[in-house]
Amino acid sequence: MMSARGDVTAIIGGEEVRLSLTLGAMAEIERRLGVDSIGEVLAMVGRMSARAILVMFEETAKAGGADIDASKIDANEAFRALTSLVEAAYPESSEEDQPADGGAPVKN
Repeated sequence: MMSARGDVTAIIGGEEVRLSLTLGAMAEIERRLGVDSIGEVLAMVGRMSARAILVMFEETAKAGGADIDASKIDANEAFRALTSLVEAAYPESSEEDQPADGGAPVKN
């Protein structure tokens, strides 16, 4: 289920978890992955490492209000939920929408 602001609710390990890509979550994801922009993180989607999946899941679940032990989460479930979250947050993004500086996609 998606909300207007790009949050998603996913069933992870039989439990409903709300993921939210807030500004705070994006900043923590950037910091923990050692990247300079959320655009770099978005470019990883589709070829993410286990560490990147775990970091993104932990931070977006925390932003969504979930208190979850991410180490017990199925990687495929988490990846599908994160993919849905990115699609919800950036529904119209494409290669041509990506700024040259690697920042988040911007629509005019």
